[in-house]
Amino acid sequence: MKRRHGVGYVLLFSFLLAAGVAAGQGERERDLDVVLAGGRVLDPESGLAAVRDVGVRGGEIAAVSETTLAPRLRAGGTLVDASGLIVSPGVIDLHAHGQTNEANEFQAHDGVTTALELEAGYGAIAKWIESRGGNALLNFGASVAHGTVRLLAMPEYARRIEALERR
Repeated sequence: MKRRHGVGYVLLFSFLLAAGVAAGQGERERDLDVVLAGGRVLDPESGLAAVRDVGVRGGEIAAVSETTLAPRLRAGGTLVDASGLIVSPGVIDLHAHGQTNEANEFQAHDGVTTALELEAGYGAIAKWIESRGGNALLNFGASVAHGTVRLLAMPEYARRIEALERR
């Protein structure tokens, strides 16, 4: 059994709570891949804000328990000491100008699992989505830039916009 400590590791698994809190499904012995032990679980959907163990199996929440889940950890599984840390669903950042993997790495340390550029957006949105697809560390999205759309409605600026989109 590997034992790990640290905020970053806990935050990487925090997004798993977004799938919901499932308590005590299938009390099979040694069926968990990861146990986040003793963290303060915050689940806005259910209102839960208490110290719990969280068990993960196959990348999904399998159990949330007031009692220890360590005995259910499979051989070779990972026990994470989350005491003193918060375990919660991922954060959606609605105003993320940083739309690179480097920026996403910093955001992930803050618990962000989805980074959206909804202020300025992007003019060539299809090209931008294609450039991020398959490469992004986080979920991503953006609005279409209002200024660009407005300029497209003015034929005298169309050539300038097309030149920008070719970049």
